[in-house]
Amino acid sequence: MAEFARLAGAPDRLAGLVGETTLTPDATDPYYERVLFALREDALTAPARSGSPAVYTSYRPDHFDSYAVDRPSYVVLGAVPTLQWLDWLDDDRVEVVFGGDPGRQLVQWAEIRGRDHRMRAEPLPTDVAVESVDLGMPAAFDDGGRFAPDGAPAPTRVETDAATLERLVTAAEIVDSEGVPVVVEDGQFRLAVSGEVVAGTGTLSARTVEGPDCRNWYGPELGALTRTLDGPIRLEIVSDGPMAVVQEAEAATRRYVLDERV
Repeated sequence: MAEFARLAGAPDRLAGLVGETTLTPDATDPYYERVLFALREDALTAPARSGSPAVYTSYRPDHFDSYAVDRPSYVVLGAVPTLQWLDWLDDDRVEVVFGGDPGRQLVQWAEIRGRDHRMRAEPLPTDVAVESVDLGMPAAFDDGGRFAPDGAPAPTRVETDAATLERLVTAAEIVDSEGVPVVVEDGQFRLAVSGEVVAGTGTLSARTVEGPDCRNWYGPELGALTRTLDGPIRLEIVSDGPMAVVQEAEAATRRYVLDERV
């Protein structure tokens, strides 16, 4: 069995990319139980996942301490065991090595190597039709990376942060709302949650708010998403339609698309 690729970094950083791609802030409660990564010389990419939320994440080599790909390939990882082992290790830096049959594109084994310990997973899942995997951005995004599900860029944009979006989700949970309302009104990002007994209103923190008013509803997957992200994010919203949550950093891009809950 040959080695296909290897990457290295702090365990919490590697756990972060698994968590934000599977929407798993807690290893005991994964939203998606498995993740498919494409190992390419220029990036580690989680190809667009269908459903809601659709997920597309991409990490350049400089996101890691080191990154090398000898054979472009795909690997399927279980979210829970991967996160559990990365949490168990007490090293400041670990290396992850991927390998398999040189005649195949799918990785058959992965090994996490710490200073004093090695954890090997073999065989890994291989029930993936890699010939049908599209490494491009989700179809709802145009060539410039803008969210354009109907061919035109989403008209409403809110630049805020993951902590603010998580506070909105938490407020909806407190009032026992049937969903999470994402509301833009009069140029402000608004809190407008309500349940049978309690309601909450106000203004949410946002750096910029552009476009027409909207009042959309999304499901619990928004909570799973917000709890795996940190830092600035951009919401691109179609009134009475889908919403993209986008985070772009120097070495990583994260895109999520949520269908409105009717």
